[in-house]
Amino acid sequence: MTTDQDLTFTFTVDRTPDEAFAAIVDPRAWWSENIEGTPDQVGAEWIYHNEPVHRSRFQVTELVPGRRVAWHVLENELSFVEDQSEWVGNDLVFDIDRDGDQTRVTFTQIGLVPAYECYEICRNAWGGYIKGSLRALISVGKGSPVVAL
Repeated sequence: MTTDQDLTFTFTVDRTPDEAFAAIVDPRAWWSENIEGTPDQVGAEWIYHNEPVHRSRFQVTELVPGRRVAWHVLENELSFVEDQSEWVGNDLVFDIDRDGDQTRVTFTQIGLVPAYECYEICRNAWGGYIKGSLRALISVGKGSPVVAL
């Protein structure tokens, strides 16, 4: 369940919900090329790594084409925070819907709240990935992911 404290970003694009969905489930094209596993199959697990700063393991919990993507954080390591459990148990959720002739994408990291040490740094990083790279991938077909190590 989301709260008004959970980290959230929303943007609109002049593309279809199915185009937005296809981009979201390809995080290698907008987040990082340093991804191992299958981020686009329910039940599958995948790993994001950007050593030595960040490493996370996710499980795909929901895929509703043109509507919703959800990934659950199973493990997480951030080099810049003391409490390594801040992301564990969080859900990264992308809700997709029509807004007139536009498609609205709402990203929420359920469980990442302002009280956490990583909140500001993570908010800034997610802002670039979500409102910058993902939005560009959906809009013009090219994101700006972190290049493979």
